[in-house]
Amino acid sequence: MNVPLFIRRIFALGVLCFVGILSLMPSQLIPPVDGFFQMDKLVHGLMYFFVVISVLSAFNYSKLNNKWLFVFSGCLSYGMMMEVLQYILPIGRHFSWFDMLANTIGCIVGAYVHVNYFAIKKEL
Repeated sequence: MNVPLFIRRIFALGVLCFVGILSLMPSQLIPPVDGFFQMDKLVHGLMYFFVVISVLSAFNYSKLNNKWLFVFSGCLSYGMMMEVLQYILPIGRHFSWFDMLANTIGCIVGAYVHVNYFAIKKEL
């Protein structure tokens, strides 16, 4: 199924906004969860996996060379910005190197899956 490019771009923008809202949500609004440390890192990784996948899909037909590297760098920068904003803003959240690591792993896996998926798809 071939989804129109403008729909993919709107979807990617929506994913970015969703992740931004979740990242900057005040801590009082987030319910406590047992074993939260591991679940939190899994959520971070999955969020940035989907961020990279959606943004790479939005740039799928771009003539930009090494677009995956451009998108990967942009998504990592976005994750860093969210962590810094959590530290700066009075929302009861804090900067975490482990969150950054989870974001980075999510970005790496997302870029790897997307690049290899389209490489296989082109061969078929």
